[in-house]
Amino acid sequence: MADRSDTPFEQWAAAEGVPIVRGYYVPDAYKIALAPWKRTGGPGAIIILEGGEGFTSSYIAEIPPHASLKPERHLFEEKIYVLQGKGETRFWNEGGPSRTIPWQEYGLFSPPLNVWHEMRNTGDQPAKVVAVTDAPLVFNIYQY
Repeated sequence: MADRSDTPFEQWAAAEGVPIVRGYYVPDAYKIALAPWKRTGGPGAIIILEGGEGFTSSYIAEIPPHASLKPERHLFEEKIYVLQGKGETRFWNEGGPSRTIPWQEYGLFSPPLNVWHEMRNTGDQPAKVVAVTDAPLVFNIYQY
């Protein structure tokens, strides 16, 4: 069996340049050290929990007050839970109209597959979200 660092997802995660939190659980998501994440445009960290290897991972992202993360789209499922703050997420397809949904602390939403989305903080304090994805499964299926 290959070492987990040999999987396409693990290689991608290591190349993202943000902290990777590992273990059986996260004692306090609010206290995870974040670092600038060039791809998203805001501070973040990746979470890879034991038992989810190859299937699920998580990340935490912070959005500064009155700022947005970079737009993105992807072919993996993503469930986003709002830890703190308030904001909105705009969704759109190439050449089509956009829709915006508001969110606030304790909110939960899921961007549709392969749809552009951009999260924006509409508040005066940093917003923080945690997302659970099946990115490892999708990366590893399409990269092998």
